[in-house]
Amino acid sequence: MQCSSLSIRCRGFIGLLNLHYPDFAQDLRFCNPHFLDDEEAPDVGRVFGSLEMAKTFRPPEMSEEAVSESYHNPSIKELFGTNPFHAYEIAMRFVRYELEGPQSDKDLMPYLQKYLDDLKSSTALFKDLDSALRFHQQDYEAEVLLLARFLRMYPILPSADDISDIHRFINAKVTANSNYCINRWPEKPYFYYAKVKSQTGMEYATVAADAAKLPDCSPYLSSKIFYELVVNLLGNGIVSMSMLTSHDRWEWPDTNSARKFFGPVHKQIMVAKTRVGSDSAEGQILSILQFVSALVSGGPDLGTDMLEGPIPSIRENLQNLTAMKCTDHQETRNAVADYVQYRRRAAIRWSALILAVRRVEPAAVEGRKIRAREALEGGFLRTKSREEAFLALDEDSEAKREISCAWCERTSVALLRCSRCEKVKYCNAICQRKHWVDGHKTVCISPIIAV
Repeated sequence: MQCSSLSIRCRGFIGLLNLHYPDFAQDLRFCNPHFLDDEEAPDVGRVFGSLEMAKTFRPPEMSEEAVSESYHNPSIKELFGTNPFHAYEIAMRFVRYELEGPQSDKDLMPYLQKYLDDLKSSTALFKDLDSALRFHQQDYEAEVLLLARFLRMYPILPSADDISDIHRFINAKVTANSNYCINRWPEKPYFYYAKVKSQTGMEYATVAADAAKLPDCSPYLSSKIFYELVVNLLGNGIVSMSMLTSHDRWEWPDTNSARKFFGPVHKQIMVAKTRVGSDSAEGQILSILQFVSALVSGGPDLGTDMLEGPIPSIRENLQNLTAMKCTDHQETRNAVADYVQYRRRAAIRWSALILAVRRVEPAAVEGRKIRAREALEGGFLRTKSREEAFLALDEDSEAKREISCAWCERTSVALLRCSRCEKVKYCNAICQRKHWVDGHKTVCISPIIAV
């Protein structure tokens, strides 16, 4: 996290996550980039985008007779062991909670949590609630209930034995059913919320903005949408930067990459914080994610005050979430807790790597400009980003460099060109050796020379 390389910082954060949460699935927000099939950001939507494909992941249709039989013979006879179980009433209250949030101190959801925490009892509960809604022909509410069931399974994943397969299954179900429901009820925001919660990509910022403008979108649901969008964008930025290969990294200077991938995150965090409230569990998590975003995008350039100043408040956020018994994003909280606890020890242990990366940066910048010029001259520039990279070069500086020593930068017309790569010039052999040790050997095409 204290390395000057943005890509290394992003990979370091994913490494911390994988210590607690070894998810190697391709369709996750935070995933190990080494396990991806291609060098593109995860996008499950491209797999389950069509309605016909989505239908293959739909639950089987039940006949009217089967629905009636299930409704009149529920698995649960009494709620909490004392009260009669009225499935339809409880189902409607459950759906209302999902769409509008808690309505009073005596809200139903805290009492249902006992059933939701247990897999066997939750399966029976959701089966009875679904049958009640479909018996009363409440198809929209039944679809909300179905998606809510899958979305509530996310917090239990870090404790699962085989996380990758389970997460793939849940994401496939959520994605397929949300796409199906959006086609059927395009005016209902809950299905867009499910899509934003289960997917990764910059395009979901538009999905979230459009969903929040729908007439049926309550303030509660709007806050949930923008909260999930923050996690979505942050995960997309971290994974995308981690996936850059060594061949392509010269095209993405760290400052441009940080601005492209993490700029939207900073803006959305401020929007989401005003909607969820800073004292809520979501507000505490947003503060942690804001720290993570600043840490990976800024790195050591933030300075000691910005790196160490937020640590006490982050500790307080972590403690508050534990006191609230919040189960959301436990893997991210554990990773941040590790950084807070071990950051100074890690800085000492990895000081050699941090220093080596810092020393090679001037050579990396030089190599990036040389390769951009060579690519343009060779006619290999086909993307806008590479053209912009070349056009951004300072021509005056390049002309000056042609008559300047690559090490001491003294101007002279009697410079010696490097006989190995013939791309840089020096005053004498002393400057050449110093430049070689400082990083030129990483871009020079020759074997290592004796120093």
